Amino acid sequence: MPRRKQFYSIFSPPSLSMSELVKTTLDHDETDLLIDQWLDHRGHGQLVYYEWFMDIRERRHAVQSQKKQILAWNKGEFEPENVFCRTVDTGRLIPLDRTWTTHVYHHQSFKDRGLPMKPVVFTILPELMLLRGMHDVGCDEIYVIVTDMKRQEMDDATEYFKMSLDDECLTLLDMRLTHTLLRQRRTPCFPQIDLVVRALLYEKQPRFFVLFSHHGTSYSQIFFTHPSYVPDEDIFYDLPTGCPNPCCNDDCEMIRFPRRGLETATVLDIWGKGRRRKIKSRSMCNWVDCDVLFADEDSVGTTGSGSEISVGSSNSGDGRITGQTCSKCKLVRYCSADHQRKDWEEHRRIDEELMGPVGAFSLDQLMELAGLACAQALAKVYKKEKYPRVLVCCGPGNQGGDGLVAARHLGMFGYKPTIYMPKPGSKDHYKRLQTQCNNMKITTLPPSTDTDSLRTALSSTDVILDAIFGFSFKGPVRAPFDAALPLLTESGLPIVSVDIPSGWDVEEGNTAGVGLNPDVLVSLTAPKQGVKGFTGRHFLGGRFVPRTLEEKYALNLPPYPGTDQIIELPSASDSSQKL
Repeated sequence: MPRRKQFYSIFSPPSLSMSELVKTTLDHDETDLLIDQWLDHRGHGQLVYYEWFMDIRERRHAVQSQKKQILAWNKGEFEPENVFCRTVDTGRLIPLDRTWTTHVYHHQSFKDRGLPMKPVVFTILPELMLLRGMHDVGCDEIYVIVTDMKRQEMDDATEYFKMSLDDECLTLLDMRLTHTLLRQRRTPCFPQIDLVVRALLYEKQPRFFVLFSHHGTSYSQIFFTHPSYVPDEDIFYDLPTGCPNPCCNDDCEMIRFPRRGLETATVLDIWGKGRRRKIKSRSMCNWVDCDVLFADEDSVGTTGSGSEISVGSSNSGDGRITGQTCSKCKLVRYCSADHQRKDWEEHRRIDEELMGPVGAFSLDQLMELAGLACAQALAKVYKKEKYPRVLVCCGPGNQGGDGLVAARHLGMFGYKPTIYMPKPGSKDHYKRLQTQCNNMKITTLPPSTDTDSLRTALSSTDVILDAIFGFSFKGPVRAPFDAALPLLTESGLPIVSVDIPSGWDVEEGNTAGVGLNPDVLVSLTAPKQGVKGFTGRHFLGGRFVPRTLEEKYALNLPPYPGTDQIIELPSASDSSQKL
């Protein structure tokens, strides 16, 4: 018997499968690429946000409690990984460099006309990046509904969705919006918009979603599903409106961001699967892999002196354990000193200080020294007379920059390097390194999503230099590298990895089993926790760490021989030397 067709009513549970709208999905990689493009854009729109972040940097908001929202940019370039936001759901201080998947619902006519959805996301990208950063969980997927509503209609739609089901004006407003859009033949129609909104709230339960209007006289509206998800007016009261016109004096918001907090935010009363559970903000250990939940601030007592606090837990006899507040920033808490160490890897803290006032190194300098050390290690093990052809595999981040520097030095040493770089980095320093290699006439394979060029290059290669993923890698391996790593392994060629083998977790190692298994590893600055079981030839490159930082972090670095930039370390089976 054929299944009865479902009909939509605002008084019955909806389903996204009932909608006629088309869904276009932008995955994490596409979102990351959009962020890079936005950072590289030098127009007025990007400039005003940069100036706003600079103002945030100068303000340094007073923090009265560890639950207060924070947006902090203390040092480094204007990049998401250098800007930290306190999450409203777990109280953690996390960088803004976490991407997300964007689901854009739009009318079929957009697809028929070949109109891409990336410009839609690009238009509201700064706001999405900030809202994503405010949430630790629940925002890996963000939902946008594209409409053609004018300003008054967007105002009416906002009021409509804020109404409860028993409001007398609900049906009248529904009829007015439906009639207006239908009469002017604008798509999608309001019943379809209404269906998708209610289905998203019922099935996905998002922290927020965006009702986007591509009409030039309107704005886009953000809907929040709980008051605690609304940005703090003390921080965002002067966030730019997003208008690209530098001469505009009107409040012509492209997206209506709640700059006055709950006063101007659109917060919905949610109805859906049964009673809505009570949402309560939490304070958790700042290490993302820890699930220890701290007690409420009013029940937390200070234990002794210093930075120790009591936290709620069932791990001790009296139900409480001793936690620690970061002694440096005073903004985050940890359930143990071990988790504090794991939260911000030792090598990353050192790299930050190397580029800070203590170390005073620039990123370019560190890349140059690291790449030189990697080239020297490869040349020490694989002589150019027997292994002249080197395939340098580069990722889009700083690890790939180290690989480009190494390729240039290998060319100077008399090797014949070829660069495999399917996804080139977009930052200025990366582009300069590419130009330097081009000037030396080093062959670079054209960027491609398939692996045909890689297969061809491997057939005429003697040794591989792996500079794809670095210590910030978190799985899974995404395209195009998910197909490239198995090919590198299956080639049977010797592999030299930079800092940490691609596909390995910096702390856990190759637990997923998808990483490379190199013959040689060149650790930079200091060996990472995840490679403690590595059994191949292991070199250390980092003859640039100041004595002050070496003593501060108890690195116990060995003395480098002569003028070399590298030193070979004992194998994992030899515990006579410990770093």
